[in-house]
Formats: sequence, C-alpha cells, structure tokens
Amino acid sequence: MPISLMNASLLRFFALVIVVGVGLHHGSTNADEIPRGQKIYREQCADCHGERGEGVSGAYEQQLIGDRSVAELAELIGKTMPEGSPEDCVGADAAEVAKYISEEFYSPAAQLRNQPPRIAFSRLTVRQYENAVADLIGQFVGHGNWNDKRGLHGEYFADRRFRRDKRRIDRTDDVVDFQFGEKTPFESGQDNAKPDDAKKKDPKKDEGTEFSAKWSGSVLARETGDYEFIVHTENGMKLWVNDHQTPLIDAWVKSGDETEYRGTIRLLGGRVYPLRLEWFKSKRGKTASVSLHWKPPHQTEEVIPRRNLTPNWSPETFVLTTPFPPDDSSIGYERGNSISKAWDQAKTNAAIEVAGFVTQHLNRLAKTKSDAKDREQKLKEFATRFAETAFRRPLTDELRKLVIDRQFAETDDVTAVKRVVLLTLLSPRFLYREYGWGDFDAYATASWLSFGLWDSVPNDRLRDAAAKGQLQTREQIASQARWMVNDLRAKAKLSEFFRKWLGVDRFHDVGKDDQRFPEFDEQTLSDLRTSLELTIEDIAWNGDGDFRKLLQGHQTYLNGRLAEFYGVDLP
Repeated sequence: MPISLMNASLLRFFALVIVVGVGLHHGSTNADEIPRGQKIYREQCADCHGERGEGVSGAYEQQLIGDRSVAELAELIGKTMPEGSPEDCVGADAAEVAKYISEEFYSPAAQLRNQPPRIAFSRLTVRQYENAVADLIGQFVGHGNWNDKRGLHGEYFADRRFRRDKRRIDRTDDVVDFQFGEKTPFESGQDNAKPDDAKKKDPKKDEGTEFSAKWSGSVLARETGDYEFIVHTENGMKLWVNDHQTPLIDAWVKSGDETEYRGTIRLLGGRVYPLRLEWFKSKRGKTASVSLHWKPPHQTEEVIPRRNLTPNWSPETFVLTTPFPPDDSSIGYERGNSISKAWDQAKTNAAIEVAGFVTQHLNRLAKTKSDAKDREQKLKEFATRFAETAFRRPLTDELRKLVIDRQFAETDDVTAVKRVVLLTLLSPRFLYREYGWGDFDAYATASWLSFGLWDSVPNDRLRDAAAKGQLQTREQIASQARWMVNDLRAKAKLSEFFRKWLGVDRFHDVGKDDQRFPEFDEQTLSDLRTSLELTIEDIAWNGDGDFRKLLQGHQTYLNGRLAEFYGVDLP
C-alpha cells in the first residue's frame, strides 16, 4: 500500500508547526520582553531614522546603513545621538542600541539579510531534463509493464537454434544462475518447472549434448547511473539490454578460455528496460553454466535479484548520453539555479542528440511509412504532440505557426521534424518550468504535480485532466496524485530523497580496521545499502506509511552474509 496523502500531509504539517511555532515565539513578545536596545531605539531614534532605519522625510532621509563595528557605532551614538540631547544615550545604553541597530539593519550582514527575495527562473535540473526527454520519446512507444510478476521468462531447447519444435521447458525463472555441469537442463536437477510446464516428450531421445536457452523480460533500475551487466559462462551467449537490435554483450562466437563478459549501460531510475539473454552449449563443450549478474551504481557485483526482474516485455526507453555539469546541491537537494557555459553547451548537445534519435526512428515514432500518402500529416501530428508535451500545454496559434507550420513550409518533412525538436528543446518554455504563461492555471497544476512526483513532464492523462477542467479543486488534485504515487518514477524519487538525506552515496568512503573487522568489506557495505533501501521501501510503500518507523523501527532486511555478520539466524 503506497504512502497515503494523509501521512504525507502530516509530515508537512509537523514541519509547519515547528516553523510557525518558532515564528510565533519570536513574534509574540510583550513590552517587558523587548530588548533594551530596541526600546531605546524606538523612543529616541525612530522619529528621525524610521522604524527600520529606512529614513524619515524632513528629518534624516538617508538609510541608516554602514560598515562601522558595534563599538565604533556605540561611540558615535554616545557623542551625537539623539540629536540635540546626546547625553540621553551614553555608556551601556549607547552600546545596547548600537548592537540592536547593527544586527537588525545597519551592518553589511543585516543589509544582505533584509534584501527583498530575488525572483528568478529555475531551469530544469539534470534529473528533470533526463526524465523529461525520456518521457517525450516514451509517449510515442509506450512504457514498461511492471506488475506483481517477478523473474524472467525462460525457454529451453534441445538444439542450439531455438527451434520451436525442440522447446522442452517453458517456465519463469526467479534468477539466471545455473550450473548444469556435464548434464543438460532437462536432467540436471535444476528443472524447477511445474509438471505441466514441460513438453510431454522424452527429451533424452533428441537432445544430444547440444542445447540452448533464452530468457526474456525486463529489468527495473531503481537508481539513475551506470549499470555494469556481467555474464559468467563457458558457453556462447548474447545479452540485450534496452536495445532490441544491438546486443550489449556479444560472445556468441567464443575464442579462448574466457568465461566472464561485461558491458556497461546508463539507465534512469524508476524505469523498466527490456532484457533478453540467449545462451547455448555446443556439442564440443564439456560443461554448461550461465549466470547473469550486474553491478548497480555504488554497489558491488551480484546476481540480478528476482525483485528487479519481470517476465513482461517492455519497449526501449530513450536514455540521454550527453553529459551535463552537476546541479547545485549545497542545501541538500539539487537546484537548477545557475546557467554556466558548460550547462548551456550541454543542453545544446542534448537537443542535437534527441533530434538525431527522433529522425533516425521517425517512422516508428510517428507510426508511418516513408511511402505513406498521409506521411506529412502524421509527421505534423507527431511534431505538434512533441512540442505540446514539452511545453506542458496546447500550442497557441502564434506558437503553432512559428514552431510547426513555418518549419514544414520551409523544408522537407524530416528536416522540419528535426527543426521542431531542436526549437522545442532549446526553448525557455521547455527549459524553465515557470516561463511566461501568466496565471497559475490547470496546465501549470499538472506540471506542478508531474515534476513534484516524477521529475518529468505531465503525461496524456494529466494533460487531459487539465483540458477538461479536472484540476481545479483540492479533491480533484488529490485524486490525480493518488494514482501518480503508484508510478515507479514516484517511488524512485522518494528513494532518491532518502539517499540524499541519509548520505547513502558516501557509504563507499566508510572504512574499518582490517585487523579488528576483517569481514567488513565492500560487499558488506553494498549489502548494508540494499538492506537500508529495502527497509525504507517497505515502510514507505508496503505499510501504513508511518514516518516514525524510520526512526523507531527494530526490523531490517538481511541476506545470508549480513545475517552471519550480525550473528543472527535467518527465518
């Protein structure tokens, strides 16, 4: 059960109570509690200098600011103020009023603190940009299906060419981690298929010593970063990850005695990616084994666990490869509060990368063919939808003429689409969330929801709700938020919050005395990180969402290594 809006509201409420309570405490002092320096200033100085040193017309019109120290200011006050009767404020009184004036509005620090808030546009963060372009492309191809099914779909064949008439086992495997040795999958004792999963044939009659298997489905990346996929086998194999055409690892033709193969790919957290592994043992091979591992960001190598796998098929997800400079995270979270030359160049390079991908896959994305009679219309519809999704609202007539019509009028269809993509991704309407739309309307509400929960642009469902006026009331907005929090992107964002808050990414810097704690190594750190993330995920999504359990809970997740490390028995 996902964390409820009520519990999320309670968190914000408690924070508000603390902040407001502190503010009321400081703002509700009675006359007897007013500091002496402030009382003296009000009685003897405010008539000439104003309540906050802003100056008074006809008296002392200049703002009371400067860079004298408190001691220097006290000496000046003792000699010259109040005007006409400086003897009324000397000694300790002069020191107290000097301290008050300096702290409240006179000193450079006070001046900086008292400046009105500066209103500035906030650009998309790197995380928001990457997710936004992934969803801009994803709306045309669909998204992965992540439900309660776990593992990978496994098919086993009594030959190396995956002939359907040679398929002997069809089942779901929790993980891919098999040591067949000199046996076949059909007699090794590792056949976990139910009685009705296998074909009702005697496989020993036609299997020989040559066999193969393929595993297909999808893999969930819970965190954004580089993932290293590793296959251990002495046999032939190919592995595809987020690409149905080109293998990430290709060891179909073996040379030498190598048994470990690696490939690295960048994945965005909170998304499901297609995965397929094809593997075979030839007649010349003496033994057979295959194990599918990965090394997620900041962790050590492990067999890809069941909880990250589903037998469901998924379309490819566009993952931007253009590097961006890191965002400012000095106050605990990432902000798009600055524009550097490096960022400006990166967003240009990123727009070019996206435009290149779109033109390369244009027919598939626009659902048309090169010789189709309605091709131009299909491409215009694609370009319009792309721009409207990026801008988070329908195009005005003026924008449509500039962004869409003009491009198709001036050049060929493919170039026109490329121009539209570039214009869109380089526009402030995409790069800045608050850019010039006037009042905070339903479309702004949809954008506020999607970036708040997903770090991405609104999808069709949210934009449709905005168009129908279904984002006006508190109840309507809450209704949309309830289904949105079940999205994997929302769960990934919450996990990212906890990683930042708890400094999880700094775990790799933790070290202990090798002599006293020889069992405390990188593997232990990786297990501890997984344990923490599973515990937080369980509290946030599988229970009642009570944040107090994060601080007071007495249970955590363990595997065999951590159980041994803590000296406890696993259930």
